[in-house]
Amino acid sequence: MPWSAAPTVDVLTLWSTPRARVTDPETSHQAATRAAMRAPTIKARVVAILNEYPEGLTDFEGADRSGLGDNFRKRRADLTNEGLVCWTGRTRLSPTGSDARVWRLV
Repeated sequence: MPWSAAPTVDVLTLWSTPRARVTDPETSHQAATRAAMRAPTIKARVVAILNEYPEGLTDFEGADRSGLGDNFRKRRADLTNEGLVCWTGRTRLSPTGSDARVWRLV
């Protein structure tokens, strides 16, 4: 078999996969579909915010600076799973006084 380039990935599909369990009610599937349609835009905002802070941000800082609230953490976690964001190995104090991981773009 001849060598080929890395497989291509449909980023829209990767970034917009709905997340609802088979056992969830229809309303959960509808919500997952709506969320999947917004996910690429929100992920792009998370990437843009992290790009502005190369030293990294905690989820609390990112949520505050982006105005995305908990959506920042959810989409940052997606981007981490996709290999685009990583933990810096550092923590900073969260507003509650506990340690919060600092995340940055890869």
